[in-house]
Amino acid sequence: MRIYLALCLAIIGILIASCSAQGAAYDHVIGPDGVRDDHVFNVRHDVKISVPKGAKSIDAWIPKPIAGEFGQGADSFRIECAHATDDVKDDNGNAFIHLRVDDPTEESITVSLHYQLTRREVTTGAVQGLTRPLDDFEKLDHARWLAPSGHSPLTDRLRGGAHAITAAERNPVKAANAIYHWVVTNAKHSMKRPAMLKASGRGDANHAFDHLCGDTNDIAALYAGLLRASGIPTREVYGVLVKDGRAAFHTWVEFFAPEVGWIPADPVLANLHNGGADPEACERIARYNPDGNDGTRADYKSVTYYFGNLDSRRIALCRGRDLKLGGETVNCIASGAHIVIDGAAREDDKLWTGELTLQ
Repeated sequence: MRIYLALCLAIIGILIASCSAQGAAYDHVIGPDGVRDDHVFNVRHDVKISVPKGAKSIDAWIPKPIAGEFGQGADSFRIECAHATDDVKDDNGNAFIHLRVDDPTEESITVSLHYQLTRREVTTGAVQGLTRPLDDFEKLDHARWLAPSGHSPLTDRLRGGAHAITAAERNPVKAANAIYHWVVTNAKHSMKRPAMLKASGRGDANHAFDHLCGDTNDIAALYAGLLRASGIPTREVYGVLVKDGRAAFHTWVEFFAPEVGWIPADPVLANLHNGGADPEACERIARYNPDGNDGTRADYKSVTYYFGNLDSRRIALCRGRDLKLGGETVNCIASGAHIVIDGAAREDDKLWTGELTLQ
């Protein structure tokens, strides 16, 4: 009887220790500077569309923030618009405000989405020992996140690169960590110049891999593409970095590891902290980087931090690529909205602007 009780107590102790260890891995709210990092933002998301003469129809999809996961929640939604809007969702679960105007008569249309957002720092710990390779059921369940996007295909060159970087490592967290540090070390975050370092303009892993450069969407796509090439389910997250009431569009990544779940990583900010950005990119990102690092100094503590952890000074707006909106396939929502005028998508167009401001 005593032996039986001792065994029971030992098993209970092991279970408690295991739960405590896992809780310690996922419940931290301490940032790289050792300070709790939680924020509440009052957000205003404005989309202004200039109506071309003779336009017959205008559609706009404006993302509502991802809520209820990864330390983010939103409420108190309010919409200002002279036209009716409706709420829609895509196949990835992203929520949008949809505006449809037929035969518009005004010169411009503005939609303003207001809400209060709570953002908590995310720390997963990215514990390597808790995971294992995906089984067949998990591969099937996450098939959409293993598939390449239309603008960022998985080429043999990309697959070969992933194999060389990971040395065929089967632990997904170890493989993801190896790829993360390779991207942060080798790819250069570049905006427009010099000409050889131009961004692809579409978030292309192959462009970034071949030229070892690109903008925030290219660098995130490179990391995501190499992860998928290694058999790790991955999804890009499109949102903004926020600082002092200002916001800049930004992209980061989440990957899936069995027994752990979805793990975030931001190779773009890590690239800046590693000194891997051109002066123009440094100047732009430094305005919104939480600690103000302008890329002129190496901060390897932050490089390590952004694998498995995210600061709270950001808003996640939309997840995934090849979104199904209005019967069409949309590459991604990287600039705060998707606008269609007379059936033609207007990406990076001077006919509309999207901006987030915060209090």
